[in-house]
Amino acid sequence: LCINRNLKAWSMAVIKMIMNWIGNVRLILVLSGILISGAATASDGDVALYVEISTGMVLNYGEPSLNRLKYIKIALNARVANAEAAEIIEYHMPAIKDRLVTIFTSQDEETIRSPDGKEQIRQSALAELQKLIEEEYGEPVIDDLLFGRFVVQR
Repeated sequence: LCINRNLKAWSMAVIKMIMNWIGNVRLILVLSGILISGAATASDGDVALYVEISTGMVLNYGEPSLNRLKYIKIALNARVANAEAAEIIEYHMPAIKDRLVTIFTSQDEETIRSPDGKEQIRQSALAELQKLIEEEYGEPVIDDLLFGRFVVQR
């Protein structure tokens, strides 16, 4: 009985130590990921920043059907030139997401299926967001729009 208690206490201590180690490794990976993906040097010496617009926006698309709805799951990031531009994007995030919902839900299946269509959607969304921010702020501060995820369910 005494050995069983000691073994149980020892195994709990090992599990706690492993969990602490996993937590530390996870923290290191998160921080290094932020440092690596959070900034990239631009050609003029400024630092480009990536603003997360959506980690997984799930929307239906195409013509409504009684048989089956079609869904897309999209993760988006905007590349901006500096921290001020990132703040502008964060401030206008509700309007940005609204515009993106309108753009993505209006797409047809042929466009969403093809790689050229996805690029066309990206370029269209970029142009629309630049137009929106220019209307709201006075200049289009979004340099590029990047898909982090583009999953289609038919």
